Amino acid sequence: MKRLLTLISLLMVALSMSAQAVFSPVELTIDSPTGLYNSGEQVVVYGRLLEECDTPLDLSIMVNGTEIENKNSVALSTEAPTPVWSGSFTDASSVIVSVGPQGDKKNRTSIGWVVAAEEFSPSFETPRDLRRFWRKQVRTMRRSEPSVSLTEVSLPDKDAEEYVCYDLEISMPEGAPVRGYMVLPRNAQEHSLPITLFAHAAGVRKAHCQSTPERALHWAKQGSGTIAFDINAHGYLNGQPQSYYDGLENGELKGYSKWPIVDHQSFYFRTMFLRLVRTLDYATTSPLWDGERVLVYGESQGGAQAAALAGIDERVTMAVMNVPAMTDLGGVVAGHSAGWPQTYSRGAADTSTAETYSKILPYYDAAQLIGLSKAKIVMEVGLIDRTCPPEGVCATFNNSPSTDKTLLSYPYRPHTSVNPRYRSEWFEKVEKVRRNIIAEYLK
Repeated sequence: MKRLLTLISLLMVALSMSAQAVFSPVELTIDSPTGLYNSGEQVVVYGRLLEECDTPLDLSIMVNGTEIENKNSVALSTEAPTPVWSGSFTDASSVIVSVGPQGDKKNRTSIGWVVAAEEFSPSFETPRDLRRFWRKQVRTMRRSEPSVSLTEVSLPDKDAEEYVCYDLEISMPEGAPVRGYMVLPRNAQEHSLPITLFAHAAGVRKAHCQSTPERALHWAKQGSGTIAFDINAHGYLNGQPQSYYDGLENGELKGYSKWPIVDHQSFYFRTMFLRLVRTLDYATTSPLWDGERVLVYGESQGGAQAAALAGIDERVTMAVMNVPAMTDLGGVVAGHSAGWPQTYSRGAADTSTAETYSKILPYYDAAQLIGLSKAKIVMEVGLIDRTCPPEGVCATFNNSPSTDKTLLSYPYRPHTSVNPRYRSEWFEKVEKVRRNIIAEYLK
């Protein structure tokens, strides 16, 4: 048995080495470090092999979510980079070029750019009563007096002297309550601290979906100290065994982003957005709040929540949105991809469903909601992101009326983490810039 396991192990190593030899990585480059081009500007994509590869390569080009070209037998070498594509676009376009072994969709290198980013605009018409709709939702919620529960949570000894952490719960008149963690500096002066609110990306069971004291503490330490909140998106209990979150994902919250849209009352994201307002209602009662600064931060679904809170609640003074979801939900109407969860795209084939969706989704579209906010904006767009495509993110950024807004872009940024090969460069050009803007705002 032991000998059999050894043979299997050797075979796996051999297969792994063989795969590495066949599927050599490809490096693609363009001449713009930001990946942003003007209308009609020429773009040249260069390719190079990082090691010898005998497998034939192919190249595909996607524009605004649709593949427009697929070219076989791309010739690359390990020497000087070779031009593999060149061209220009006059209309607002999000372009992705991918190169990899023929027939292999996974082992590919992609690079992206956007042409005339400033020309993307929301596909849905802005509802005339968008602001009035959300004011009514908030007013109805506030008719119910909140019940607040705070349970102190231990922090590591090195932090416990300076900060206090609470497991926070705030009742809601409908749906799940607000649940998360709040961390405060212990010896702060009254009216001295900004509020920071962290909103979560999509999902239920994984670690990034769950609120933690550590994350709230991280935000409490930003700048000169903040009143920090880490609020989970679904209002479920904090600090539970993993089986609890597994059960929710496989049970009552299964596929929540794809639930059919029937009306406003049952649309899942309505109460998700309202929980953020409820949190801010509570946060602003703190005597420590400086009465001015409120920063909301989120990635993907968290970015959608940040856009929503900024639009719904004028107390938000800065919104940081990394590859935000729910951007330009009607993108299919304009002939390009919509942002996660691509709800309209799935229902557009059915006339009655599409009609219902088009009446409801604009009220939850990040591209529409950000149009109600004058907050300072920092937004990241991933130029090879097909979950929250650049078309919608740029439309959202453009629809912000803010006079202080920053768009951060990077040609190798997918929706998830940047490939380790490019991570240090991305950190310098995107993450470090974002951190510096936040630090300056919170100092």
